[in-house]
Amino acid sequence: MDSLIFDSPAMQTPRVTPNSPIIFDSHAHYDDRAFDGDREAVLSTLPGAGVCGVINCGVDILSSQKALALAAQYPFLWAAVGIHGQEAGRAKPGDLNRLLPLFGGAARGGTRRKSGLDYHYDDGAPREVQRELLERQLQIAVERDIPVILHDREAHEDMWKLLQR
Repeated sequence: MDSLIFDSPAMQTPRVTPNSPIIFDSHAHYDDRAFDGDREAVLSTLPGAGVCGVINCGVDILSSQKALALAAQYPFLWAAVGIHGQEAGRAKPGDLNRLLPLFGGAARGGTRRKSGLDYHYDDGAPREVQRELLERQLQIAVERDIPVILHDREAHEDMWKLLQR
């Protein structure tokens, strides 16, 4: 066989040879303002470069909404929605409730949660705030049977304790 087709129901993938790269990017932030000037140009080149899929991770409500909008626009993109540990200090009391509708019914968007603990920065959200927010997000994921993408930076012990509950 001189070529093969990577057949995904989510997208029409380019014809690739056995030596062509097939890449699935499991963590990206194409909703970030750094891509405001060339987002469409960058994303439109990915399938031709061998990228068959991307999970674009939101870190708060606004970026989660943007991730869903991108997933609706690009068939090779999936959205992960949630509140990142670094953003926990900026989260308002009702933010998790505002995230809940983002999980409903989207074929490729909102089907996984992005959350975690990030103790790297001294000026980040307090650790207790991060733990409480992550615990609630994990409860929601279990209740709704939603896969979770976990971010763990310099928080291994606390992450392990939360996952054992």
